[in-house]
Amino acid sequence: MTQVDISAKTLERLQQLANRTGQSVDDVLQRLLDEASQPRPPEILQQLFLEHTSDIISLFDPDLRYVYVNSIVGQLTGNDPTKMIGKTDQELGMPTYNIAGWRAAWDVVIETHEEQIITFDYETPNGIRVFESRLTPIYDDEGTLIYLLAITRDVTERNQTKKMLKDFTRRLPGMVLSYRLYPDGSDEVTFVSDGIEAIYEVTPEEAYADLTLVWAKIHADDLPQFAKSVDESATSLTLWDCEWRIRMDDGSIKWLHGLGTPYRLPDGSTTWNTLLLDITDRKQAEARYLEIERARIETQEQRKVINLKERFIATASHDFRIPLTVIKSTTSMLQDFDSHYTHEQRREKLQILQDQVVYMTRLLDEVLTVSQSQAHKLDVMMTDINLPAFVHAIWESVVIIDGGAHLKSLNVNTPLKQFVGDPHLLRQVFENLLGNALKYTPNGKRVTFEVTQTAQWLIFKVVDEGYGIPAGDQPHVFDAFHRARNVTKMDGTGLGLTIVRDFVVVHEGNISLESKEGEGTTFTVMLPLAIA
Repeated sequence: MTQVDISAKTLERLQQLANRTGQSVDDVLQRLLDEASQPRPPEILQQLFLEHTSDIISLFDPDLRYVYVNSIVGQLTGNDPTKMIGKTDQELGMPTYNIAGWRAAWDVVIETHEEQIITFDYETPNGIRVFESRLTPIYDDEGTLIYLLAITRDVTERNQTKKMLKDFTRRLPGMVLSYRLYPDGSDEVTFVSDGIEAIYEVTPEEAYADLTLVWAKIHADDLPQFAKSVDESATSLTLWDCEWRIRMDDGSIKWLHGLGTPYRLPDGSTTWNTLLLDITDRKQAEARYLEIERARIETQEQRKVINLKERFIATASHDFRIPLTVIKSTTSMLQDFDSHYTHEQRREKLQILQDQVVYMTRLLDEVLTVSQSQAHKLDVMMTDINLPAFVHAIWESVVIIDGGAHLKSLNVNTPLKQFVGDPHLLRQVFENLLGNALKYTPNGKRVTFEVTQTAQWLIFKVVDEGYGIPAGDQPHVFDAFHRARNVTKMDGTGLGLTIVRDFVVVHEGNISLESKEGEGTTFTVMLPLAIA
């Protein structure tokens, strides 16, 4: 280099430096050039990064000629980086379709001053590979474009994996979703399969851009429960399992079922890998089944009512005929022979009439009660009941009615003071059971009333040493108008135990029996301590 190649000002400064060091201007200039050619520590680090990164780093001038490219380009594309400097991709033989894509992307970068990402196929010595380039403009302090930077990565394997995942999710029913919830309440979809279009009628791209398009379709009535399920899953990191409805743009309703496993990320956010299924058909089938079942039960209930009416008519024709015959004959006798009867004889005849009317009235009352119970029209008044007072009141009435005809025992083995129930209905239950026990137990035999308790149940037992119930009759003792074959000659309507059973069921309890013909019967009533 000669002095004529250097400006006067620079030459002056070089001369000053030469005078201080005792060297010639040429010697000083050569030394400075040698020092400048040696990379400084920061430049060394930069050079190491550029040469050892797995990405291709390319620098272009505004005419898209290579100014710099790191050596990895040779390994990835087979191009010699030393032969690329100063040339365009067209001059290097890049296919026309690739050049057009690059040119269009660079035009957007230059026009908008914003980065762009372009993906393209490129034939290499290792076959066709897929590359992704991030294109960035570089401007000087005055805003003039000086360079274009491209960072290019081989994404062949990533794209293959993505394609495999897409193919896999396409074969799955419903849709696959990766959902992320941040600590501040914001959220995003990090992956969603194409199945979202069939379910939500939203494209994956629309879901990525604006997730509210998905959330807005959740049925308003199901939104609180849906939000609660997500919150509980995020808090406890337990399986998310939820069913909810969505309302489509045309007003139709779909049912969805979601299952997702939550994971906590280092930043405190929670992500779920989720499978969403359209269960509308299943829900509709369930609804149809419930409707059929409801209709079946209604038909069954109607049939019960019809059967009850038929049995009532059959029973009434028999049970009412006898007292009506007695009433008719007694009335005729009073009319025809009244003058021949003494005062006491008249009273006896009138008592016969009264007894028959009471019997018929009781039969009608019991039929009405069974009818109301079968139609679920009973008036039930649940209240707190004082257990000791309730039991002793029933027992006193039994003692008064029976007198001393039977041996009687009352055993109350529970500290419980109160329970919930309808005192009127329950009184009928136990008076009926105890009345039957006295009625079907020979005089001198024992009848026992026991009250015990478990953690969940209040238990009443009525035990007698009476005639017992034949095994063949036991499955039918609670059927309306049914009477055991060994007591058909004794007075009874066959409705008492039906009423007992229905009143116990109203209290969400249950009743059972144990009996052996000739040895006695035990009825057990279990009432829950807590009624829903």
